[in-house]
Amino acid sequence: MSRKLISGLQAALLVVACAIVTGTAQTPAFAQGAFSTGACPSIHDPVCGRKKKQLITYANGCLAANDRATVLARGACPQACPMIYQPVCAEDAQGVRRNYGNACAATADGARIIRNRRCWLTFGRR
Repeated sequence: MSRKLISGLQAALLVVACAIVTGTAQTPAFAQGAFSTGACPSIHDPVCGRKKKQLITYANGCLAANDRATVLARGACPQACPMIYQPVCAEDAQGVRRNYGNACAATADGARIIRNRRCWLTFGRR
């Protein structure tokens, strides 16, 4: 190879490496596919991605990039629950039992389902 060709290749590689390392202010490097090499770290840093018009929560951006998904935001994707009334009794994050319209709504709120029917009415007690 000639020296000019080698210098040109080195310059091109340097530009590509800088682009991958710096990324952009609004698009993280993992969303650009910089880490999509097939091997991903075992880091739990969830991202919400879109693939074929479907929202999918990935454990990290690398896994989303490997799946060729478009990363929309950091964190889990919002969950859409069906509007089907099948009441459940669940305990919320503060330990308070309350009624939810269905199991999906309870788990989306981070509650733990206690039974697949309404909570008993208790006056002044939990």
